[in-house]
Amino acid sequence: MFAAYIPLQPHTMFQFGEIKADVNVALNHTSHYAPSDILFSALINSYQELTGDASDFVQHFVNGHLAISSLFYYLKKGETLVHLLPRPVFIDLFAK
Repeated sequence: MFAAYIPLQPHTMFQFGEIKADVNVALNHTSHYAPSDILFSALINSYQELTGDASDFVQHFVNGHLAISSLFYYLKKGETLVHLLPRPVFIDLFAK
């Protein structure tokens, strides 16, 4: 398994909405992570916008050469990475 760390701009905010069938508001609940289908859609749409044709990129997923999972947050303090999967009960960000 390969994990890619994609640094974002400081204070970047996201809202990952979840559809609930029993409520008439589509994004009435937010998730703590981005599901793989949202990541897949973002990748394909970005590739399509950059190149004009994403069919060759999609073929990598169809052939099994490329697979993705959900997006999860991580914290970085100096050179130390703190993975938030599973969600930690407590993180001491001020420890030396």
